[in-house]
Amino acid sequence: MHKIIISLRSSVFKRMLYNGMLESKNDEVKLQHVAVDTFNTFVEYAYTGKISVNVETVGKLLLFSDQYELKNLHTFCLKFIENSLSPENAIPYYMLSVEAHDEVLQDQCLKMMITETKEVITSKF
Repeated sequence: MHKIIISLRSSVFKRMLYNGMLESKNDEVKLQHVAVDTFNTFVEYAYTGKISVNVETVGKLLLFSDQYELKNLHTFCLKFIENSLSPENAIPYYMLSVEAHDEVLQDQCLKMMITETKEVITSKF
C-alpha cells in the first residue's frame, strides 16, 4: 500500500517503483542518507497531508522533499521556515537555503541578518 501512496506524492518514487528501475523489480526502495524519522514523517504526510514539524526537524524534511520532488511538502516546509525565521535561526536557515538552492529563502534570511545584525551576532545559533 505504501508503494501506491508514496508514488502519488513523489514523481521520483513513482519512477523508481513503476518505470522498470531496480526498485520496481525488487519492489523495494533503499534510501541512503535519509533518517528514519524523516522518512516516517514523509509517510505520515503522504497519507494524511498533515504533519508536525519543528525547527530541529524541518531542515532534513525540506532537503528530503527537494531531493524526492515532493512539491507540497517542500512548500509546507518553506512556509514553516518563513513563519519561524528569527535572528536566532537566520544563519542556520540561510545555510539550509543554500543547500536547498532556494534563493527566495536565502534573500529572506539575508534581509533578517542585515536588519537585525546585532541580534543575529549575539544569538546562540
